Parts: sequence; C-alpha cells; structure tokens
Amino acid sequence: MFAGVDPVTKKYLGRETYIKAQIAQVRHDKKMAPEDKKEKLSDLNDALRWTLPPIEYKGNIALVLKYQDKLSATMPPGE
Repeated sequence: MFAGVDPVTKKYLGRETYIKAQIAQVRHDKKMAPEDKKEKLSDLNDALRWTLPPIEYKGNIALVLKYQDKLSATMPPGE
C-alpha cells in the first residue's frame, strides 16, 4: 500500500499511478547518469508489470495515511 502513497502530498494515488509518475520523473531527470536512468526505468517498468490485487478494505487507506509516519519508522530502510 505504501507504493501508492505520494511522499510529498501524503495522499494515496494508487500504485500504478504513483509508479507512472516516477517513470515520468526519471525520464525528465537531466542530472541522472544514462546507465542509472536505464536501470531505474527498467526497475520501475518491472514494478508496473507486477500486479497486486485491488485493495479490499478501502477504509484501511485512511488509517495507513493517518499513521504513515509511525509505520514508516518501523520499516527497514528502503522499503
């Protein structure tokens, strides 16, 4: 579920929408090395192809957003 949360706005966009936005951001990044850009785009496209089931309990979205900072603090770095 964290994969669909915009870290700036703290709003749930949905996993697919968030990954597509990341792809667009990487494509337009002029400072990123071409090799790094290619690898990052490959990873993001792989993540986009890997589908998750739809969120069954939509009420959990608001709950996770409410406690996102506390939940993030308990997760390993990079997750």
